[in-house]
Amino acid sequence: MDFILEKDITKRSSILEYMRYSEQEKELEVKFKKGKWKGKKKVFKNISKEVYQTIIDSESVGRALIEVVGEQKYKEKTIKKNQSIIHKILTFL
Repeated sequence: MDFILEKDITKRSSILEYMRYSEQEKELEVKFKKGKWKGKKKVFKNISKEVYQTIIDSESVGRALIEVVGEQKYKEKTIKKNQSIIHKILTFL
């Protein structure tokens, strides 16, 4: 996996230990040093380079990451819900 590594993340985030981004895989690997996921690594999928860059360029990298992940989860949940409704309608017909 080809990673772009942000080395100075610890200076700009109190909750993130590091972030690694793979442009090829569109995956963002994050290790948390504080909070709910303290000491854990998380891999977020389907993160575009533009979204990654927005996170990195943010004044609060941790807050930006949480906002992006929250928005992504909301979209995925909405898509699943809509697919379920469509499936029910098609099954009914």
